[in-house]
Amino acid sequence: MFQDRRTDEGDVLRAVIDTVVDGLIITDREGTIRIFNPAAEKLFGYAAQDVVGRNISLLMPHDPVPAQATETDGGPVAGIGREIDGRRKDGSVFPMSIAVGETYRGGELAYVGIVRDITEQKKTYAALTEARLKAEVANTAKTEFLSRMSHELRTPMNAIIGFAQLLQMKPQGALPAAQYADYLQSILGPARHLATLIDDILDIARIESGRFNIAVQGTCLGDVIAESIAITAALAERRGITVTTALEPVPPVLADPTRLTQCVVNLLTNAVKYNLAGGRVHLGAARIEGRRVRLTVEDTGIGIPEERIGELFLPFKRLHPDRQEIDGVGIGLALVKQLIEAMQGTVAVEPRAAGGTRFHLDLREAEAATDAAAGPNARPLRGLLRRPAWPPAELQEPKVALYVEDNPDNIHLMRTLFDTLPATELKIALNGESGLAIADAGPVDLIILDISLPGMDGFETMSRLKQHSRTAAVPVIGLSARASEQDRSRAAALGFYRYFTKPMNVPEFIATVRAVL
Repeated sequence: MFQDRRTDEGDVLRAVIDTVVDGLIITDREGTIRIFNPAAEKLFGYAAQDVVGRNISLLMPHDPVPAQATETDGGPVAGIGREIDGRRKDGSVFPMSIAVGETYRGGELAYVGIVRDITEQKKTYAALTEARLKAEVANTAKTEFLSRMSHELRTPMNAIIGFAQLLQMKPQGALPAAQYADYLQSILGPARHLATLIDDILDIARIESGRFNIAVQGTCLGDVIAESIAITAALAERRGITVTTALEPVPPVLADPTRLTQCVVNLLTNAVKYNLAGGRVHLGAARIEGRRVRLTVEDTGIGIPEERIGELFLPFKRLHPDRQEIDGVGIGLALVKQLIEAMQGTVAVEPRAAGGTRFHLDLREAEAATDAAAGPNARPLRGLLRRPAWPPAELQEPKVALYVEDNPDNIHLMRTLFDTLPATELKIALNGESGLAIADAGPVDLIILDISLPGMDGFETMSRLKQHSRTAAVPVIGLSARASEQDRSRAAALGFYRYFTKPMNVPEFIATVRAVL
């Protein structure tokens, strides 16, 4: 039995027990609680008089510390700190740390337990562990992404640089016309692939950062389908893939026409690339429940394992990495999903029993009917993606254009382009200040303006052009590597005639110049 000795030493000990911030519990060798301090009362929700004389298992149901537990695995419990579960008066269980020490009072063995609620520490540790695992996953994904991007960038660059060097090595006029055309196509094809890759990566980044604008409007689905088929026709022809359609008359859908075309082109391109030789791709459109229209893209290709469909729309995830002959880094379908959802639509995929894959794009019907409601092909195709006539017709009277650009290679390209336009003079300014001076001295019929200029940038230059009476009415074409939605919106607000992003579509650019001049 414990004796309550009224001594100065005992008073000091009692004061320590009462004021220590950790719970302190003292039991005899059978586990009967003898002392239960205020901190322990607060921790467990019991008053001392409710637990003194009761067994410690009341508070530690899964791991009590009775006398028979003085040895664990051949070693003493005393002095060991452990994590165990504690149980409060209300029945709730919480993690706690306990350090047990042995003492003798009145010749009898006693156990002194120091206990502490470690709920917050466990949460912090779990959060840190989760953060570390996420960082490791992110680091692995980054490494894999950089490896894929290196492959995707270097592969077309190898062809571009290689064929360009071959042209450089050949004396002028030494190549037969057919071989010369083949070399050019071997440069242009990979270059277009690089431009598409960069655009897709930028689009993913803009969407995820919330800086992506979708211009939703009533859109003729027949226009989108016809334009998408036209864009992918050459690829399908090269691979011997037959593309068929079965389009019911459907109303217009609510979508951004340019972005929806981008999505359909992506699905068509995949259906062709991952198809079997001589395979088929089928497009369908029909109304479904809920005032929606479903666009279906179905192929007879290699298919998608059903257990891996969940990975299909993850950025930079390729389900067929062994198909190295097929370009791509796994961005396209992730971009399709995010674009369609931004238009309040849905995208789904299902494997076909006979092989191949079927994709569904479900879009809302437009509220107001338009002339597109007469049928899927009621209106002619939009002209934005069609190539203008080449070569351009000759200009009838001399014109002057000013190009404000500081990059020598871009200046050389622009001079070469204007060599194809007779009766035109191209002036060059290396910065915004000199561009303003040349334009003010005039006359100038067209200004082509880079944005990322040394000193005064292109947007500020444009603002000053609009402020002067001599230059306010001169059409200005923006040509810049700055391709964000904010840059495009700012250019539109400032009154640019057109805004091209580098690398530009040369035939379309020249057609625009001709339209101005």
